[in-house]
Amino acid sequence: MSVAAGAVCQARSVVFSRVKSAVRHGMIAYHGRGQRMDEVVVRPRAAISAEERARRKAAIDYARGSVRLEGFVLNAAAEELNRRYIDDEITSAEHSAAIRSNLAL
Repeated sequence: MSVAAGAVCQARSVVFSRVKSAVRHGMIAYHGRGQRMDEVVVRPRAAISAEERARRKAAIDYARGSVRLEGFVLNAAAEELNRRYIDDEITSAEHSAAIRSNLAL
């Protein structure tokens, strides 16, 4: 296999793993059979309200402040997870699991 063909296969593998992840999280759905990209349709998620976003931001800010009072600072990966949670890219359960994994708890 040539280098270019290997790169294409690797890129295709990455795309399909992301598609499968999005299917599991209810963000897209397959129509038809197989795994062809033209059979994938985006299923929009309901946007969270401004109040819910503000509530999430306040909760993250409170937790960040609590951690700082104990002498710790969140790393960039934790801050990215927080941003994704506030922006409703991940659920509360996904956020909690990812934070635990990030901290190796």
